[in-house]
Amino acid sequence: MFKKIFTKYFVRSSVYPFIMVLLFLNAFGCLKEEKTTVFNHPEEHPLEAFGIVLVLSQGFADYTTVRTINATPDKVFSIITDYANYKTYFPELHDSIEIISTVTSGKGVIWRSTGTYMGHSFSTVWEVTEYAVNQRVVMRDTQGEGVVTLTVEDLGGGVSRYTYTAHLFMFLPIKDQFFAIFEREADAVKRLSEAL
Repeated sequence: MFKKIFTKYFVRSSVYPFIMVLLFLNAFGCLKEEKTTVFNHPEEHPLEAFGIVLVLSQGFADYTTVRTINATPDKVFSIITDYANYKTYFPELHDSIEIISTVTSGKGVIWRSTGTYMGHSFSTVWEVTEYAVNQRVVMRDTQGEGVVTLTVEDLGGGVSRYTYTAHLFMFLPIKDQFFAIFEREADAVKRLSEAL
């Protein structure tokens, strides 16, 4: 019984590898009683610092931002679903974009984004899993590390409400920097839509 519970809730959880790192560090004497050394001089104890940062600094973060846009929903929707041009529209996180699916519009589009942030290169593959024309798009990271939902509401009179919602796995100490980028991307959606 204990073995079954241990396997289900501990070994298969995301906590397990981090605990293994800490046990490894402890076994080789990297973890000391003077915990303050980790924070005061991490360069002197890189393995210890790495283990603690790994455990405490990663996780999912949620973010939502809203814009009122002086453009009809079809114009806003044409910008947010133009994945091939994300590099031009949102250059801070996209150095290149490649559509890798045979489907090029609607549900089922799969695209790869590569980028660099704070000297760290990354590549993410996104799949459009929900698609309602001029209303809603849901994109999921194929690694299971994020979901982004883009919603457009018709307010009438040529005005739309655009909502960006994200649930993303990230390095939490810099989440505010990412959130600031998401704000600028929402501003870009407003600017580009109103220019059409």
